[in-house]
Amino acid sequence: MAMIPFHHIFGFIAVFLFFSFYGKTLVYPNSNSSNDLLNAIRKGSCTHIFSVPIFWDGIAQQLERTTAQQRAPMQELIKKMLAYNNRQISKEEAGFSSSKLFLRIMQKKVFGKQVQFCISGGGYLLPKTCSIINGLSYPLNNGYGTTEIGVTSVEQSSKVEKRLQGSIGKPFAGVEYKIIPLDTEHPFEGELCVKSKITHVEEIVNGVRSKTVLDNGYFHTGDIAFKDNSGSYYIKGRIKDTIIASNGENVYPDEIESYFRDIKYIRNLVVFGQRENNTEKIILVVD
Repeated sequence: MAMIPFHHIFGFIAVFLFFSFYGKTLVYPNSNSSNDLLNAIRKGSCTHIFSVPIFWDGIAQQLERTTAQQRAPMQELIKKMLAYNNRQISKEEAGFSSSKLFLRIMQKKVFGKQVQFCISGGGYLLPKTCSIINGLSYPLNNGYGTTEIGVTSVEQSSKVEKRLQGSIGKPFAGVEYKIIPLDTEHPFEGELCVKSKITHVEEIVNGVRSKTVLDNGYFHTGDIAFKDNSGSYYIKGRIKDTIIASNGENVYPDEIESYFRDIKYIRNLVVFGQRENNTEKIILVVD
């Protein structure tokens, strides 16, 4: 599904170059409206859907709104279906919700039953969104990349439990990741630095072309990450967005905002830090 602009590094590499190389068919929507996107996916029988978090959030929120309009028994069936497909309840507990018939009925209203692989990239993916999409048996995985380094990793686990953790996976062959701690209190968490042969080597700033300054071959992404025992990486936020609380803890706006998004009547919200008397207060603004 070709919904990401090809001037965006994600769309150019992961969609245009990758699928063109393998001679696959690209399906183009009439517009980026949700109806046109869904119609194109179903009509074109798209097997792979790569997009940014706002698209996945919209699909998840639409399902929530539709579910809320149903009667209690149907709401319970949908709730159990999502839980069962995410391996959170047993087949016996799910009952009819675990059946392929009910799953196909639900999938027909979204992308169809042909989807094999999905990627979210380019921003923070809400845990709830990841849970809902995977609960529909669409394998949604987190990916990572930037304009400067290209697409460098994506979670590829067949286990839904791993996908729900929000990992960006392990670096591709030829790509090296390393984490530089920002302080001594968080030795296993810090800035993600990337080294590979496809990292950009020159840049143009204010019309002046110059060589890119790398740190022993590593590009500093400005993203805060950590690695688990299996070698998978996770993105926690941006360095410039991180709030240092009065107790020294690092606070990530994306994480806090995700806790409030489901509260009824909230349309928009933002979290930021405000310096006051040598400390940084956490401010939440809600509309």
